[in-house]
Formats: sequence, C-alpha cells, structure tokens
Amino acid sequence: DKTQSTAAGIKAAAASGQASPSAAAAASDGTSPEALADYKPENKNAVIIGDSVYDCDIKADKAAFNGKVDITVGDNYYATQINDWYMNFKEYEGKTVQIEGFYINEYSPYLLIGRHGPVCPYCQGGYVSFEFLTDEDLSRLKSGKDWIRVTGILRKGVDRKQGIFYYIEALKTEHLDKAGVTTVTD
Repeated sequence: DKTQSTAAGIKAAAASGQASPSAAAAASDGTSPEALADYKPENKNAVIIGDSVYDCDIKADKAAFNGKVDITVGDNYYATQINDWYMNFKEYEGKTVQIEGFYINEYSPYLLIGRHGPVCPYCQGGYVSFEFLTDEDLSRLKSGKDWIRVTGILRKGVDRKQGIFYYIEALKTEHLDKAGVTTVTD
C-alpha cells in the first residue's frame, strides 16, 4: 500500500472522524507505530508542530540554496505531478521544486499550496494540494484567494501518532499578483 498523506490531511481526517491512511503508510515504510511515537529528529533545528516533526533546517538550507530548481510544476499535469510525488516519493526526495497555487491555511497550523481540481486520494478540501513548511510570516495572505509560488526541497516528515508525510521545505515563498490556471484537470 503506497497510500501517503500530508500532515494537514491527516489532521483534517482525524478532526472529521475519518480514518487516516497514514497507518498503512507507516507500515509500508517499515516504521512501526511504536518507533514513530518515540521518533527523535536528527536535525537540532527541526521544526515540531504538534506531533508532526519536520526534520530540516530551513535557515541553513536557505543559506545554501544556489537558485537551481530541479522540477517546475506548471499549469499542465499539475495534479499528475503532485500525485507522482506521493506515489514515488523516493525518486523525488531532496529535489528542489517550484510550484504555484493558492495559499491554503484551512488546516492551520499546517499550510498547503494547491489548485482546485479533481478528487485526489492525497488531497483535501477540493484542492489538488501539497503541504509546505516556511519560516516566513504569511499572515497577510488570505486562504484560497492569494496566489503564491513556493520554491523548496521535497522532504519526508514524521507525525508521531499518524505516520509518515511529505512536504516542501520552503526556501522562498512569493505572493504573486496574477494567478495562473486556478482549476486543473490533469
């Protein structure tokens, strides 16, 4: 079972009483629920939000970023690309990506970037979306209204109760005046 979920999706599913797919994800990753409960981050600057551990160092990674982007997600195949990140994450882990979409904070404190689109087994709230983590103040942005571009590194996180999740460690987050294609079909 390759089912994975973002921490936001996990929290939203838990809040709505739905079963979370992350238990299967943790099992398929070879990680026992007991090991997850005791997970300690390797990075001393890891970010911990609730039970979610983001084992990265945003400040150091921003300083080391050379501006090279490995994957740019455009208007075509937007949903396909995000779906592929979930299904084949090992092929993408550590890659630098750039993606545009709506700023979504409906699952605060978890942040997402996404576009309206088809039902996605890994996505929430009518969006084809992906979680991102930033150290930037985005409080001026309006969820589902403001268009952003996130450039960052694809990472794997651990939710100590729910399992493995994937996110973008944002090296740069930009508010854009003009939206791209707001609804995607592929």
